[in-house]
Amino acid sequence: MAYTIYFSVLIFLQFLAPKLAVKIKNRFRELGVDMETSVYISMLNTSGFWHEAKDLNSSRNDALIAKYLWIYKSWWVLFIVGMVGLFFGVGY
Repeated sequence: MAYTIYFSVLIFLQFLAPKLAVKIKNRFRELGVDMETSVYISMLNTSGFWHEAKDLNSSRNDALIAKYLWIYKSWWVLFIVGMVGLFFGVGY
């Protein structure tokens, strides 16, 4: 039962990733930086948008963008930990 709730929350949060990507793109726009990759494919193309945001932020060092990138990275860590736990049957 706990894994059902855990993965339901993670799946719900995954659908918020494009909203997080829009916030990152808008913040870069405020800083005067144009991103090449599209926000709307951020959920499908995990490598393009998020790596570009990380690379651009490494030179800008914006705390808000770093926070957004940390949130997205945390989602992946929670997802991987959940999959490993499910594989080994932790909690059952």
